[in-house]
Amino acid sequence: MSNIAISVVVAIHGVAEYLKKCLSSLVEQDFSYAYEVICVNDNPIDDSPNIIDEFVKQYPTIFKRIDVINKDLSLTRNDGIKAALGEFICFVDGDDFVYPHYLKVLYSLVKDTNLNIGVANYQVSINGRKKTLLSNRLALNGIKNQNKAIKALLGDIRCRAYAWNKIYRRDFLLSHNLLFKPAKIYIEDILFNYEAFILCDKINFSKEKIYCYVQRDNSLFHEEPSLKLADKFLQSSILIRSLSFIHHLPKKSLRNYFVSKHFMLFFLFYIQKIAAPKSKYKDYVKTLKAIYRASDSKTLTQIILPSSK
Repeated sequence: MSNIAISVVVAIHGVAEYLKKCLSSLVEQDFSYAYEVICVNDNPIDDSPNIIDEFVKQYPTIFKRIDVINKDLSLTRNDGIKAALGEFICFVDGDDFVYPHYLKVLYSLVKDTNLNIGVANYQVSINGRKKTLLSNRLALNGIKNQNKAIKALLGDIRCRAYAWNKIYRRDFLLSHNLLFKPAKIYIEDILFNYEAFILCDKINFSKEKIYCYVQRDNSLFHEEPSLKLADKFLQSSILIRSLSFIHHLPKKSLRNYFVSKHFMLFFLFYIQKIAAPKSKYKDYVKTLKAIYRASDSKTLTQIILPSSK
C-alpha cells in the first residue's frame, strides 16, 4: 500500500518558459506528508523534457516523468490519474504555479472531514500582476451540501469549474470511472466536476488562495475565438443536461449554467467577434435553449448543432 498522501498531476505541453516556476513551486511546499508530482509530458515541442528531467534528478522521490502523445489536455490528465499512487489527486497546469500552502490546505479539506472533494480559492496573474476577481471574493467557504455545491459550480462564480483548484479522493475517481472528456470536443473541467459533484453528498470549500492561474495570450478565448468553441459549449451542455436526466436532477438546478453559457455565446459573437455571420448567434442560442428545455434524453439526441446543419 502506498504511503503517498497526494499525487499532483501536471499536464505539460509547450510551456517550457513557465515550467521551472511551476515545478519549483511544487517543491517549496509546507506539507508534512509524502507526495508525488507526475509530470505528464504531452507531445513535447520545446525544452520541457529537459526541465522535467532536472527535477526528477534532483528530487527523485517526488518527481516522475511520463511521456505521451495526446495533444489533448484531458487525455493527458487521464494518463496522470491512471499513474497516480496517492490517496488524493489534484491537478496543476504547467504554465501556472502554486503557493507554499497549496497541498496543506487541500489535504485538510478532505482528510480531516473524510470527504471526497475539496475546493480552494485562487488568484489570476495577468502580465505579471496578480489580481483578485469578483469570483475570488464571493468564493464559498465551509462544507456545503450537494445542492448548494452544484448550484455554485454551474453558476461558475462562487465555485469556478476549473480542475486545478480542487482535490479528489483517488478511490472515489477510480470507483466511478471519472475521467476527463476530450478537450478537443468539450469544455472538459465543467463536465468532470459536474459529474463528480453529483456523486457527493457534501463538498468542503476554502476561501484561502492557494493557486495562481497565469493568463496568457493563447489561453482558451484567445486560442479558439471560433465556432469550434461555440460548438464545445453546446456539446458540453448536452452532456450536462443528459447527466441531469440520469441522476434525476430538476431542470431549475441547471438555470445558472445555461444563463452563463448564453452570455458566453454573446461574448464570442459580439466581443470576440468570431468569423461567422451574426445570424449564427441566433442559431446557437436557439439550440442552447432547446437543450435546456429538452424533456428527456431521447429529445437531446435529436438536437442538431448549427455547425452540422
